[in-house]
Amino acid sequence: TVEVFVGVDIIGSLGRNPGKGMIERLVDCNNDGILDSHTVFARVNNPRGIMVVGDKVFVLHTMFSKDSVATGMDLVVFEDKDHDGVADGPPKPLIQHMSNVNYLKSRGTDHATNGIRMGIDGWIYIAVGDFGCHNAVGSDGTKLTMMGGGIVRVRPDGSEMEVYAHGTRNIYDVAIDPYMNIFTRDNTNDGGGWN
Repeated sequence: TVEVFVGVDIIGSLGRNPGKGMIERLVDCNNDGILDSHTVFARVNNPRGIMVVGDKVFVLHTMFSKDSVATGMDLVVFEDKDHDGVADGPPKPLIQHMSNVNYLKSRGTDHATNGIRMGIDGWIYIAVGDFGCHNAVGSDGTKLTMMGGGIVRVRPDGSEMEVYAHGTRNIYDVAIDPYMNIFTRDNTNDGGGWN
């Protein structure tokens, strides 16, 4: 059986209207490359990163207030212990405000925090765009502000959050090889156009 989790973001990177995102679980039961079943695993706004580890699904996504104003981007974890393809309940927050809320309000997720990956060292690595993160708070109370883009890492329980690399522009994701070499996809601007 092949199981794939897909983030659906109908809002888009420049959208600011919540209620249109979700995580879908797609299943190919007989490995023929054709979808056999799917479920809406969870409803979240702007899913920007998804990572599955056992019964846990880590998701980086935008949070909104009741009056539809972006309040930040959080790293959360859902669980599916009964394996029915639907999250067992609400997510547990690991990091809150992993973004620059002023730009989330005005520009959506454009140049925001995108992509999560677990390294062989057991840390979760988070790609932060060039708008940085301001007053992020980990589950252990650790606070972090990073001006500009880079990579933040955190333990899977949301503790020990720290800057791993900085000085990048608008990285979109992180890839980690078995030797802990970390690769990112970036776009840069030399002032005269896009490279």
